Amino acid sequence: MARPKSDIEDRILAAARTQFIAVGVDASSLRAIAREAGTSLGMIYYYYPNKDDLFLAVVEQPYSSFLTELEAVLSSEVPFEARILGFYRRISVMRPEEVELIGLAMRESMASSLRMLRLQQRFVRGHLALLVTAIQSGQKEGVVDPELHPLVVMAVTVGMGTLPQVMLRLARRIIAAVGQGFTLAPPMAQLAGELGRTLPEPQELAVSLTKLLLRAVGVAGTPATSDGGVAPPSA
Repeated sequence: MARPKSDIEDRILAAARTQFIAVGVDASSLRAIAREAGTSLGMIYYYYPNKDDLFLAVVEQPYSSFLTELEAVLSSEVPFEARILGFYRRISVMRPEEVELIGLAMRESMASSLRMLRLQQRFVRGHLALLVTAIQSGQKEGVVDPELHPLVVMAVTVGMGTLPQVMLRLARRIIAAVGQGFTLAPPMAQLAGELGRTLPEPQELAVSLTKLLLRAVGVAGTPATSDGGVAPPSA
């Protein structure tokens, strides 16, 4: 039976997202979600057989559009280093709802092994598969060390590209809070002031991270260029 065309499903997802972020999946009430969405509990079950299915749909909503943009970057016909730079630059401009997605996914993965497994399966089919394919292309280009397993390079790529950028966002929030009157201990306040003058812009950080990655996984003796790419080996 075809589902009726209406905005009910979007309202359910919006209400569920609010509930899940606020109190977590397990503590959320489907009745409360239905009430906030202006629909019935039966309609939620019509679209989503259980709460975990609803959670995955909430995650999928921003993830699918994020994945489409990553696919355009990582599957493009450009050298490996340009793909990775594009990947890191896309992470640097993550939207608030995407940042919330990461926090929600991490929290619920720790709360439920089943949710962790289902998220892993989705991500393996999604951005991780795109990265592995790009890395294999980099090995064929002679840019990425062919002796390194693509999954190892993928793990390094994700770790190197995400954690520093998350930390940069956090540092900017702390600095902004200090500027708005938030009180820190004198040593921390001094450090916040110094960081505020020296923190790189997100796009600059993406270039630096690309250079570091290529030094870590690149073919020995292949120097990184100033724009985050890799200079071709001399003849």
